[in-house]
Amino acid sequence: MLNVLLGIISTKVVYDNINIILVFIFCPLIMYIAWKKNKILVNKNLIVLIGFSITYYVISMSYGIDVSKISIACVLSYYIGMMIVEISKTPEKTIIKYTYSIAIGFFIHAMANYIINIGTQERNTIDIWTKVARSATLQATMLTMLMGSSFFSFFILKNKLHRLIITICIILSLLYNLVLGTRTLIIVSVVSFILSEVTFIVFYIKKGDIVLKNAKILVKAIIIILVIYSSNFMGIREKIEDTKLLRRINKPYSTQEADSNRVETMILAFNNIFDYPMGGNKGKVGDLKYIHNMWLDVANQAGIIPFTLLILFTIISLFNLIKILKSQEFSAEFKIFLVGIYSAVLLNMAVEPIIQGEPLFFIMFCNIVGMVESRKV
Repeated sequence: MLNVLLGIISTKVVYDNINIILVFIFCPLIMYIAWKKNKILVNKNLIVLIGFSITYYVISMSYGIDVSKISIACVLSYYIGMMIVEISKTPEKTIIKYTYSIAIGFFIHAMANYIINIGTQERNTIDIWTKVARSATLQATMLTMLMGSSFFSFFILKNKLHRLIITICIILSLLYNLVLGTRTLIIVSVVSFILSEVTFIVFYIKKGDIVLKNAKILVKAIIIILVIYSSNFMGIREKIEDTKLLRRINKPYSTQEADSNRVETMILAFNNIFDYPMGGNKGKVGDLKYIHNMWLDVANQAGIIPFTLLILFTIISLFNLIKILKSQEFSAEFKIFLVGIYSAVLLNMAVEPIIQGEPLFFIMFCNIVGMVESRKV
């Protein structure tokens, strides 16, 4: 039931009251663990996240920017993740189930936006909750976790009904991305899929028949897609080529200019850290409103202290993931799932202003990291 609630939170329908909802979840869980387990959960990354939240809030408030909702929510979300796994008898299954719930919640929000924007000629589609246009790349962010699970969903997920449902969701996600016309989701999806495939091969290399079966399925799927596309079956190729995404790709000069601007902006933003160590959005970032990098956007707004703590939080999260990959205590399936999710999310954070533009994405990722870094795991 709790996983359903986290899925509902991810749809953003209750975002205005997110901290109230998280406190509602947090209180009974911590009382149960204190009474039943007689312990208080704490780890290094939680302390780092608290440090980031406090410094990000205090410095941002000094510039009149209220980030209290984000600062409180990310810590609550992380701790709730720790407690969820602490009381679970099957940690790996719990983490996978709850992560899917969060991913599906984001997907539902994206699909609601897809429906109300049918027929639009604009890339920046209207959000169903706020009724205002939001950038295409941030809209696509809501599909990142689901796409990050694609390899696991296609080749590892055992429940056939669940696999079918997730496959349909992934197809709908790709269709919406054709409307949004953003390359980010495609690149993130491909990279996370490849990294998941590599992880699969590494942990199943001794079972050559399984690796061979996986390769055959993958090759067959690619051939079928290529045949359907090249033969223009039911006009599919024409429809795809007429989408915003393909039109942008077929005009490389426009995308190259955008990429160049982003790279220049990131270089400027990094230099600004030393020129304006306390942030305040004082540094020049070119023609863009945001730097399009979660860590650098935090530095630009609140300076080097929260920037460093957020970097440290990310590094510790990655080190803990590596420990899991090296450990014999966890299943290969679990490792493949985490590689897909982590790589997709972190890649998206590297090219988007997540905390300023789509903070719920970071908040719910903190929940996933909290589950993964719980004591039992």
